[in-house]
Amino acid sequence: MRPLWQIVWIVFLIWSAIGAVVMPAGMSESWVRDVIQDPGAQQGLIDFLKLSDAIWMVLAAIVVIWCMGSQEGVRKTVIGCAIVAIGSGLVEWVGAETGVPFGPYKYTDNMGARIAGVLPFTIPLAWIVIVIGARYLVAWRFPSLKGRAFAVAVGGVALLTDLNLEIVAWKIRAYWVWYPFATGPIPLMPPWQNYASWFVLAACFARLLPPVPTWPRDAAFFRPIWVLLIINALFLLANIVRWIRLLPG
Repeated sequence: MRPLWQIVWIVFLIWSAIGAVVMPAGMSESWVRDVIQDPGAQQGLIDFLKLSDAIWMVLAAIVVIWCMGSQEGVRKTVIGCAIVAIGSGLVEWVGAETGVPFGPYKYTDNMGARIAGVLPFTIPLAWIVIVIGARYLVAWRFPSLKGRAFAVAVGGVALLTDLNLEIVAWKIRAYWVWYPFATGPIPLMPPWQNYASWFVLAACFARLLPPVPTWPRDAAFFRPIWVLLIINALFLLANIVRWIRLLPG
């Protein structure tokens, strides 16, 4: 029998393949209401799309956490993931309520159920996936980096990921809404402090976590990297399709 994480990995790959069709096609709630006329079918598909994105992130987090555990042990994994999940959850909660430090935004239900109507339960999981995936990627490609330099590199990977996902998550999937209380024209991009906050927060998490073990570099070592790359690939594909649709003519 395959180990559980191997099964979840296969399901994650299948779910990602489906997402590679759904996400670039712009199959959002507004798309469903435009295309499907039957109210019951509309609501059913809308609920499925909302659930599917949450399931995708849960699958990704299970793979990453399981693989981290096989590389670094249960204790370090529990402590490390708790630091990222609790830390990011608190900062994101404050951010959604006050606009500090990311800027003015509010979450929707499109990324899973919101805790107390504020923070989707999948957001701390997404931070785990991105930070741990970036951590393993940097450790693999730049093994000589240590301490602050390593943390800065992890923050850079997280920043690139955020640059890739923000517009899709806002304009296409509607995981969150920027400038929810704006009375005038809404800016085309999220505020600059959002990107700065992503970089600083991810770098801080990387600094707090212990060094990534160099060996063994088996399949479990590379899976968090693959998860991060696959997620970025889907958002990049959705961005490319969106840019093509915006071209004149």
